[in-house]
Amino acid sequence: MKEWLPKDVMTFVKNDKYWNASNIKLTTLNYKMLEDATAALSAFKADQMDMINTPPQSEIPGLVKEGACKITPNLGTYYYVANLTPEAAKAIQNPKVRKALSLAINRKDIVENVSKDGQTPATSFVPKGIIEPNGKDFASKEYYPAQGDITKAKELLAEAGYPGGKDFPKLTFLYNTGAGHQNIAAAIQDMWKTNLGIDIELKNQEWKVFLTTRNDKQYTLARDGWLADYTDPMTFLDLLTTSSGNNDPGYSNPVYDAKILAAKKELDPVKRMTMLHEAEDIIMKDDIVIPIYEYTNTIVTKPTIMGVRTSSLGMTWFQGASVTAAK
Repeated sequence: MKEWLPKDVMTFVKNDKYWNASNIKLTTLNYKMLEDATAALSAFKADQMDMINTPPQSEIPGLVKEGACKITPNLGTYYYVANLTPEAAKAIQNPKVRKALSLAINRKDIVENVSKDGQTPATSFVPKGIIEPNGKDFASKEYYPAQGDITKAKELLAEAGYPGGKDFPKLTFLYNTGAGHQNIAAAIQDMWKTNLGIDIELKNQEWKVFLTTRNDKQYTLARDGWLADYTDPMTFLDLLTTSSGNNDPGYSNPVYDAKILAAKKELDPVKRMTMLHEAEDIIMKDDIVIPIYEYTNTIVTKPTIMGVRTSSLGMTWFQGASVTAAK
């Protein structure tokens, strides 16, 4: 790294002492720090940028059609959480309310008409892409219909004491500032109003403030998400143990904790996967998280850029990258 100007640019230059330096074609790589997706796309179209990620949602279909945008898998889940600590709103403590909220969401509509990023509706906490020793994908069970189940959602809300949304308290949903998060939150807010008759207020905070608020459990409902650190279900399921620093819902279940601990000690890979399936069953039965969709990598590049690689763990490699002459 040659230069780092906070919130502006990070400049990297070729390292001649790298073991494979003779095959590294780039001499300089500039990372521009642009938070606004629209500004980044404008810079790309003005030839000020050769490559960007996460363009504005509304622009993705057109960019894909042009051949400028490539969408690849990204092992992660975008989800919502509820504050389960004793101090939180009483209504959200009821698992029937949480399940009603989840079943009232049409995830298929969200990914096709709102996010438009090639995502897959998330019907489980652990996303697809983790292969078990038996060759099957771990995410083989759908805990929710991708299009939701409004009838069942209404029944559960009524059983919880709020028929048709009557007497349901006005709760606040918290998300970090960004057009993408706002659009999804607004769409789901409308689904909750239309399908359940309840009013959910939306509130946004800047990233650092949002993280602190969520971590301190000073919220009722909030956006959350996790990208895998490694290709195993444990990278997701370990988040919700009582002692986890990433346990934003404040969930605490001794049975779940014991199941995860046993899986960490189990040497038989088949038995271990069975334990992890049982652990996911516990949190999905209790509706500890409300999964929305499985993440993707969205990369927009100029036709002159070749050899850039991405992985399902969200990493990008430039070792083989090169710039060719424009046609």
